[in-house]
Amino acid sequence: MYRNMIVLCMLLGLLACSEPQKTENKNAPVEKKELSFADMPNEQTRYETITTQALAGNDAALVALQTQLIKDNFEFIEKDSGNSWSIHDCQNNMIIDVKGEGVSTYTAKSKVGVGETGNDFPDFLLLTFEFPTIEETTAKFKLLNDAVHSGGGSCNGKVPATVVMSGNAIFYFTTRSEKFRDYINRYAAIVQNLETEPATVAEY
Repeated sequence: MYRNMIVLCMLLGLLACSEPQKTENKNAPVEKKELSFADMPNEQTRYETITTQALAGNDAALVALQTQLIKDNFEFIEKDSGNSWSIHDCQNNMIIDVKGEGVSTYTAKSKVGVGETGNDFPDFLLLTFEFPTIEETTAKFKLLNDAVHSGGGSCNGKVPATVVMSGNAIFYFTTRSEKFRDYINRYAAIVQNLETEPATVAEY
């Protein structure tokens, strides 16, 4: 009996030694933490500066948009030009600054109230960014589009926003309420679907 116990212990010891040991894979990819606006900037945040340039003859999309807004009983006003603006990209941990003479800001507000009481007037903000070439516009559009959709589309707040490209310009639409998202999507589609001619750098 005593001998059998010794043999059993030896067998159990051999089985324990033969089990594969779990080792940590140091080459395994590190899972990225989903950042929010409040998490930036941090030590790993990268900064990207986009420089715009005012162009001559680059207003076809803007004129088409303004024409449609007037038909839809919207007031459309230019607020500023040549300003700077920034946006966060939570996915790539990056803050993008847009500056230069090719930045313009507009506001649009409906003259017709909606809703049960008719006292809610749809409105939105539009920023436009101009660039000297289609290639540069396309590259900058990708940066801004990635930022707008990062964090599930809420990296820069929960207000609706969309960005589209038309010719040498990028159009960024945003509105204060989810109930007005359809408005910015509709007007962004008008801009995006318009065929435009290449523009030239404005001379002063």
